Amino acid sequence: MQEKQNKGIKSSKIADYHSEYVKNYVIQKMVKFNVKTEPMLVDWIGSLEIPFQTYVKRLICDDMNKKKQETE
Repeated sequence: MQEKQNKGIKSSKIADYHSEYVKNYVIQKMVKFNVKTEPMLVDWIGSLEIPFQTYVKRLICDDMNKKKQETE
C-alpha cells in the first residue's frame, strides 16, 4: 500500500514540475488549415516525413537566415 502512495507522490511531483516547466519555458502557436479551401496545404502536411513541429521550425530558421543575409 505504501509503495502505491509513493508512486502517486512521485508522479504528482513530476506532473507539477512538468507543468511549471511548460508554464515558464514553452509557448504554443496554433495553426488552422481549412480542408475545403486549402486542400493542397492539408495534403502537403499529411505527406511530411518529419514531424510538423520540426518542419515549421526549419521554415522559420530558413526565413531568419534569409533575412539576415539580405541585411548584410
